[in-house]
Amino acid sequence: MLSASDVETYIQYASDALSFVEAMDVCLHEMMAVLEQEHEAVRSSSLVDVEAATRDKVRIGSEMLRAHESLVVLGDRVRRSLEQVSGEKGAVELTLAHLCQWLAKLRSYCLDASLGVQVLDHILSLLEKKSGDFMVRHAAVRPKIEMNVYLTQRLLENHRQTVRFWQEVMAESESVYTQQGLTRKVSESATVLRVKA
Repeated sequence: MLSASDVETYIQYASDALSFVEAMDVCLHEMMAVLEQEHEAVRSSSLVDVEAATRDKVRIGSEMLRAHESLVVLGDRVRRSLEQVSGEKGAVELTLAHLCQWLAKLRSYCLDASLGVQVLDHILSLLEKKSGDFMVRHAAVRPKIEMNVYLTQRLLENHRQTVRFWQEVMAESESVYTQQGLTRKVSESATVLRVKA
């Protein structure tokens, strides 16, 4: 039988896991809204709004990464605790489902019905529900993120082509004028702008 301090440790593990999953879920919710704002900004050709959306995506991505890294560290601690209690080796690859299973296994070693175990049961049920909600939201957001990556890559390539075009136009224009701003004699074919399809 486990001690009360073990139960408190498991409560802390479950609470932390719940907190990290909630943080990642909030990030996904915010990301969906930012992606919609960015698509609207692209449709309206608002560079300022596209920049703001990009900054928001970077911020949200950083928050998501912090929560994910914290969850990985926690998962490793939970796995080691389970190995100590059960003698079993946990899966090496950490998934949210593994973490919930490991916490449930740790709970199974708490045989008494103390208040601490009841609290642990409550937090584990909340974690299970929130994890399911997170996975559903993740499945819904992932295609939008992949579409956004494609859109962003296309916009960046179009921007690069535009910059190259205007750099070539400026170089051709500079070759037509002298340093004093006088027009040089140039063949007519050299002054025609090249247009790329």
